[in-house]
Amino acid sequence: MDDTPQTGDRAQILVVEDESTDQLIINRVLSQDGHDAQICGTIAEAMAQLETTRFDLLIVDKNLKDGSGLELAKEVSKRNRDAEIIIISAYATLDSAIEAVRLSVGDFITKPFHVKDFSARVRRVLEHQSLRRHNRQLIDQLQKKNELLESLAVRDPLTGLFNHVHLKETVDQEIYRAKRNNNELSLIFIDLDKFKAINDTLGHPVGDKILKEFSQIITGDGGQPSFSLRADDIVGRYGGDEFVILLPNTDKAGATLKAEALRSVVEARALGITDAATITASIGVASYPEDGETRSALLNAADTAMYIAKEAGGNAIVSHVAEMQGKRQQSIEHAETAIERLKALKKTIQEKAFTYALQPIVDCQQDSVIGYEIFCRPSDDHFSNAAALFTTAERAGRIVELGRVIRLEFAKAVNEAPKNSYLFINIHPFELYDNELLTENPQLKQYAPRIVFEVTDTSAIRNVKRAKQSVQQLREMGFRIALDELGPEYGSLNKLLQIEPDFVKFNISLLEDVTPSSRAGRLVTHFFDCARSERISVIIAGVETEQQRKTAMSFGGRFLQGYLFARPCSQFKPVTPSLVVPAEPSE
Repeated sequence: MDDTPQTGDRAQILVVEDESTDQLIINRVLSQDGHDAQICGTIAEAMAQLETTRFDLLIVDKNLKDGSGLELAKEVSKRNRDAEIIIISAYATLDSAIEAVRLSVGDFITKPFHVKDFSARVRRVLEHQSLRRHNRQLIDQLQKKNELLESLAVRDPLTGLFNHVHLKETVDQEIYRAKRNNNELSLIFIDLDKFKAINDTLGHPVGDKILKEFSQIITGDGGQPSFSLRADDIVGRYGGDEFVILLPNTDKAGATLKAEALRSVVEARALGITDAATITASIGVASYPEDGETRSALLNAADTAMYIAKEAGGNAIVSHVAEMQGKRQQSIEHAETAIERLKALKKTIQEKAFTYALQPIVDCQQDSVIGYEIFCRPSDDHFSNAAALFTTAERAGRIVELGRVIRLEFAKAVNEAPKNSYLFINIHPFELYDNELLTENPQLKQYAPRIVFEVTDTSAIRNVKRAKQSVQQLREMGFRIALDELGPEYGSLNKLLQIEPDFVKFNISLLEDVTPSSRAGRLVTHFFDCARSERISVIIAGVETEQQRKTAMSFGGRFLQGYLFARPCSQFKPVTPSLVVPAEPSE
């Protein structure tokens, strides 16, 4: 309740009156009525009093020595809307009365006044104030109760997150918005591993504590800087130990990275109990419109992916693919394959179960080798090639983790490489945002002058500004950067000029059936000239025949790569660019 004076309480009253006789009379009346009055004679004194004391009522003479009491009333109304004001005047005019009404003063009393009438009018003003305060309290209480009722309608009472009903409505709204604006939308479905067993054995209080702590993590209130949501992301409790995160304007790859950040935070933190490894999360990721164009389809896709993650042993992420929703037998077979690949991925990361192969990059003008691209060769039979390994890692949200292991292992090959040659190590665009890559890592930095980080799948670079910042940080540490799979279109040229790599790769297939004098040829030549003017070396990759080499060189190609010179092999071997070298079989 408000502690301000009510009817019958002692009111704090400031009297601003410059006539001493009137001061005495007013002070006596107020004291007899049980109020506390302070007397001052000027506007300046009144303003000083108002700085230190909050008054319930001001009784102000209209004509004061240093100004108009109406101006004082106007200033008081700005500062304290709760204070009542009574204007007194021996020289009342219609204009002054109208002005007082505009200021919403409580009363306008003319001098001379009758003591009893004065007392009664002061009492009525204070009673009106008390009633107004009481009404305001009732309105405030009603608003709080309405807010509580509204919150109960859309919020889960235990976690404070959106509840199941509101979450379903929100999914419908976000799908409609994504469809209308032609945007992407991703949904993360989370289930806490072994929660039921803990809830049954340790009791519901422990289970409730786990759910509350998880809700703090998922909303960013858990003090975990490695995981956070944007202002327009939506999170809710779907039921039991299941939670959903909606990510507007987010593709599946971005959502999977976000899910991995959450998974790693949960894995590292003890929720409600002391054993940090006991509570983990199984997470499924699905996106609109790729995996579902309706709420039920999208939720079902994410739930299916989550189930596969749980069947793989939990503490994992699975991105939904179309095969998971095929015919029952096909779906089961695909799920089993996905589970086995998830397990194989964990093993590959933990045991560094991969080897490497090398392919030279040659300088046709100097007849020499400038560097070697190093390729990953997974050892596990579940991955027939590197693409299968990286696809699984990307769908599991562990592409950054896999990349950390690979680049540290591959960097050691610098010591075996011929002197004065570069080692091109492939990295996924998401790795450009990995803090571990961008920090002063002594294990990696010692090789920096001879390492070129080759960014693959450049179409996945959405935030070019941020990528440029990362490239600048890497360059400051001594590394060089190459962009792979660029073409002559505007988007590639834009990334080239903004990110400013040291090398750019251009596939020979884009030059097939193109002559330098044709329109397409002039466009390619413009692209190459633009790169060279910015001191960016162009590498033409995929050169397999003598004719392709001639084509590349007709466009001014100097640095070439492809089977014509050597297939990827397990050792650094000398290469003569002018000759076709017998190739070691690909591993």
